[in-house]
Amino acid sequence: MFNLFEGLIDFALSATGIVSATASYETSTGSRTNVPGRTGRAVMALSLLLAAGTGSLPSKANAQPSTSSRVVIQERLARRNTETPSAPSVATEEVSVAGRLRTVQEQLSLNTKQLADSMLVGRPAVYGWLQQGITPREVQQIRLKALYDIAREWSASNDTPVGKLLVAPLDGGESLAMLLRSETLDRERISKVFRSLAATVQRASNQRQASRYKSVASLMQEKGINAPSSSVQRQRLDELTDF
Repeated sequence: MFNLFEGLIDFALSATGIVSATASYETSTGSRTNVPGRTGRAVMALSLLLAAGTGSLPSKANAQPSTSSRVVIQERLARRNTETPSAPSVATEEVSVAGRLRTVQEQLSLNTKQLADSMLVGRPAVYGWLQQGITPREVQQIRLKALYDIAREWSASNDTPVGKLLVAPLDGGESLAMLLRSETLDRERISKVFRSLAATVQRASNQRQASRYKSVASLMQEKGINAPSSSVQRQRLDELTDF
């Protein structure tokens, strides 16, 4: 039985190119000792088993076995503890062409014709981008990116879309719609218009809020009821508070 095991060891050693029957190992004192004969082959077989666990086999130039299996296990544990797992990659959120077009159209209150004019194309091109998934040319994507940034600038400081203010006349007779369909988008000018329009929206909101609260006298006047004079009101108040 031992001879069979010895033959298997010899076959394994010869298959890996290790033909010497003498092995060497390092003692606890640091000196190296040659182990001849069967013991040497057994030590080499142990080295092969340990090397197989690490995914490599000893070569002719380096056919020396490991010091001990305990050392190998400790080294593996040390490597595993020092390895830092890579951080998971974060996918960058990309807005589709159709998504950007819809954002521009909704925030700036553009109909299809106005959106096409702002993109400097015809309506069929817009329909193709929105409904058929056609990819715009590079120059059109640059234009869309600029309009998308403009729409986001408006939505960042306003809760509602531009609405009818899109075509409201500005200083000089131009409108926001005219600025958006210009061949060159003047971002500084558009930002200034946005601030002016936002102030207009705020004033209108304040007026709506004020109109909701009316005095009793104004309500009586709207209903055709004559309000008592101030002297009558004081008299009635005195009667109510005279205990």
